[in-house]
Amino acid sequence: MNQTFNVHRLTGPDYAKMIAIALVVLGHTFRGLVNADLVESQGFWLYLDRGIYLFHMPLFFFISGLFISHIAQRETLFSIVKRNIILLIIPLIFWSYLQIGIQYAAGSSVNNPLSIYHVIWAPYPPKFQFWFLSALFIIACFAAAILKLKKGPYILAILSISTIIALSIGHLMNADFAEYKQADIKLAGDAIFFMPYYALGLFVPAIALIRRNKGFLLSLFAFSTSVTIYLHFYQEANWFYYLFSFICVFTAYQIAAFVGEKVESYVQSHDPMKMTWLHNAILFIGMNSMIIFLAHVIAEAGTRVILLKLGITNLHLHLIAGVFTGLFCPLLLVPLNIFISRYFPTITQTLIPVKFFRKQANV
Repeated sequence: MNQTFNVHRLTGPDYAKMIAIALVVLGHTFRGLVNADLVESQGFWLYLDRGIYLFHMPLFFFISGLFISHIAQRETLFSIVKRNIILLIIPLIFWSYLQIGIQYAAGSSVNNPLSIYHVIWAPYPPKFQFWFLSALFIIACFAAAILKLKKGPYILAILSISTIIALSIGHLMNADFAEYKQADIKLAGDAIFFMPYYALGLFVPAIALIRRNKGFLLSLFAFSTSVTIYLHFYQEANWFYYLFSFICVFTAYQIAAFVGEKVESYVQSHDPMKMTWLHNAILFIGMNSMIIFLAHVIAEAGTRVILLKLGITNLHLHLIAGVFTGLFCPLLLVPLNIFISRYFPTITQTLIPVKFFRKQANV
């Protein structure tokens, strides 16, 4: 593991993943409270929900596509598929059984009690947050295969643009295959819809494109304006979602990468203890966004159940506690990984995917 110390790790992707995973936890915590009848999805809370779901998962697909070109160049297609099975499908299976098994054992204490049938078929089709893993697996393998072709990047770009057009026009014409934010194709629907974000990552550098504070402010203005317009004129149309989502994903990443690179430069030149601690904490959360994604629902839902058992129904307390436990409790699996990996290194890293060293390469 020390051999990776000479590989530079970019700050932008980790800063962006930290923002995205925090929004994932917030979004799922809020929707859990809605399902528990602790808050109604209207007014501010409705805007919050729509704003989060405008770009947080597309941002993850975008970040995943940032390094596919390098991976496709240095690995065979078989190696890429095998790698994605290990990184995505095995965790999907294990954590689906774990989360749904716990939900089944909790009985009526959870919002949606499940039967033993749900436990048996937990991974298929992917449920709850695990849809992302199956969609990313399909996209990553498909994109890698396309990139192996002559002019692969251009083919992938054309396919992505065609997808946007087809799903946008199809939804306007009420076509059966084009649902709002999903293609109505079994198992592959989410992958088809979100593939354009992955492809966008292929054509955008992982480093920040903006270099001056003026560019940062313009990106911030574009992001906030897009969210505002989207919320004010909200409509369930694919073209509408794609338009503002793409703007928000691109600007959000540029903002995160710019801030990350600025802080990194400042830390290296000044080394203030507080800034170093905060910077490393953000990077650590971003690096370990996968384990947070896998385990956060168990933590935040468990927190909600415990608080309700104690008779606590305060919305703000539930929201704060749910987000806090959902974001940080999964990180307790890091020392568990270290301990178990002494005996089962390969299996442990697959089922409890964590990262320890800042200087490991992003790819």
